[in-house]
Amino acid sequence: MKRFIFCLLALLIFISVSPASLSYAEETSEYIYTVLEEDFESKNFNGWYPLGGQSVLTLNSDGGHSGDYSLYASDRSASWSGPTLNTSNLLVPGQAYHFEAYVKSSIDESTILWSIVIEVPTEEGEVYANLSTTNVSGWTKLSGDFELPEDAISSNIYFEASDTDVNFSIDDIVITGKSKPSVTSISPESETFEYNFSFEEDLNNWKPRGTPVLERSSTFSHDGQYSLFTSNRTKTWMAPMVNISSMIKPNTRYEYSAYVMYNGKEYEETHVFLLEIQYNYDGKEEYIEIASKEFQKGTWSKISGELIVPPGAIDIHLFIQTANGDKENLTADDLMPFYIDDITIQNSTVKHRKEMIQLAVIISLAAVILALGTLIIVFAAKRLNETNNVLLEASIDTMTNTFNRNSYEEQISIFEKNPQQCRKLFFTVCDVNFLKHINDNYGHEKGDNAIIRCASLLIRSVGKKGQVYRTGGDEFMCITKSDLTQNINRALSEEALDYKGYPFAAAVGTACFDPKTDGAAPDIKAIITRADKEMYKHKEILKKQMKDFYNIE
Repeated sequence: MKRFIFCLLALLIFISVSPASLSYAEETSEYIYTVLEEDFESKNFNGWYPLGGQSVLTLNSDGGHSGDYSLYASDRSASWSGPTLNTSNLLVPGQAYHFEAYVKSSIDESTILWSIVIEVPTEEGEVYANLSTTNVSGWTKLSGDFELPEDAISSNIYFEASDTDVNFSIDDIVITGKSKPSVTSISPESETFEYNFSFEEDLNNWKPRGTPVLERSSTFSHDGQYSLFTSNRTKTWMAPMVNISSMIKPNTRYEYSAYVMYNGKEYEETHVFLLEIQYNYDGKEEYIEIASKEFQKGTWSKISGELIVPPGAIDIHLFIQTANGDKENLTADDLMPFYIDDITIQNSTVKHRKEMIQLAVIISLAAVILALGTLIIVFAAKRLNETNNVLLEASIDTMTNTFNRNSYEEQISIFEKNPQQCRKLFFTVCDVNFLKHINDNYGHEKGDNAIIRCASLLIRSVGKKGQVYRTGGDEFMCITKSDLTQNINRALSEEALDYKGYPFAAAVGTACFDPKTDGAAPDIKAIITRADKEMYKHKEILKKQMKDFYNIE
């Protein structure tokens, strides 16, 4: 036992101080390491999307090359329109890689050629390399090698076929490294990955968007003595902005955050602010919302979000403004002056990589300190269990046991990025009726109980056919694989008959993808809007049915 403990301690010390723990294992200069393995057996797209939106991708369950699933490309409009994957976070500039994949054609035609292509934007321009081209008969292997240029900004791989009328499947994509990247090539210190604006010295190159007045102010600040104050706004879009063209790389994910505060007795207690980016792309001005958040008056609050600017975007600006509201009837609240402070732009990839390295160091040092015997294994298992519990709790609404608002927003973000996932889903909005009346006349405890009753009913009705999210105080969203509206309404009606000291009712509205309304691609926001309208129609019906029970407007 003493020898075992001594050897374990020595091994942990070696791991904690060895550079290999922070980069790649020192084995041999000719070793091969796996960068990507994708067989689609997870039944997810895992980042694959149609290049240029010029094809339709689906998960094919008729059998893959080595498993049950493959990725199927159809409705192609160009030879290059097919599945593509952004590999910027996988491939390191200056390193060589080997690519393998299997392709199967929808028809047997020997004159058609299939290819794997890699696209690499560099400082000198776009680089396209054909990694492999061949005729396909059944499942056919494509393979090739490529060394990423030293000045590569990003990279994408995609599949193409010479005949646009041909559909095809891909499966078992594997990328392996042919030479070991050096530690310096992946070190966060090799580039500036974070920019901060605190206004302690000057305006930090922030300028007015339109004709508002910008000035450093010591009246309020989030951290330090100064913040940036914006006033004399006559349009909601008139706001503070900064040119970030030289700070960010296109096709790279960045996290943007800022602290915002407004004050004044004449303004409402809460107001929505937007964190946005504008840039020029293909001769057009584009405006992209990074995040929106409702702020409490008199309190510094953080707004943050992530965004990828496409290659070719120029004249890129970051700005913060109040929400548009009713454009035809702007109020003083829409045009209120406000303060901003401690704005941060971070390269998400490098940030997460640095965090992982820091975490590796912390774990290694902790392991050395705690390596007093086999008790360290028990302790590590306990910590892992606690971490999993914390992650689970973070996604659950403690009051109702449904998924919380953060989980809902993450799911909606996924649908926005991959709208095709919405095609076979149903979105049911549910809202507890007369909650204010219950709170005012029966007490807030009864109001909370009504919310919990509604949540429990939805969870039972949905079961394993979907997920239930609490999106607001008494508002819920059910995302299901089939239309459960009748089941939910039946359960609600039965529950309403069970009088528990207060009236109970809930309105329901369901919507799904409609090709006639949505066009070729689902629009998640439009679908949810239709569901809301159906819910409000139901709410009015319930009010009329229950008007004799108590007087309510």
